Amino acid sequence: MISDDRYQELFRRLDRLDETVKEHGHPNGQSMGRIEERLRAVQDDVKDLKNNFVRQTEFAPVRMLVYGLVALLLTGVVGGLLGLVILR
Repeated sequence: MISDDRYQELFRRLDRLDETVKEHGHPNGQSMGRIEERLRAVQDDVKDLKNNFVRQTEFAPVRMLVYGLVALLLTGVVGGLLGLVILR
C-alpha cells in the first residue's frame, strides 16, 4: 500500500521535475507544451489513484468474509472426501 507520505514525496518530485524542465528545457528537443501536458497527465493519474485506492482498513472486512466462505467450502469438500474414503 502507498502511504500519504509516499504520495507527497511523489508530488514533490513531480514539482521539481516541472521546475527543471521549465528552467532548462528538454534535451531531446521536445516542445515544452508537450512535456507540460504529459506532466499534468501524470499528476492527474496520481490524484485519481489516490482517490480510487482501497485502503487496507476498508478491505479487511471483505477479506475476512471471503476467507470464511473459502474455509467453509474447503471444509465441506474435505469432509465429503473423508466420508467417501471411510464408507468404502
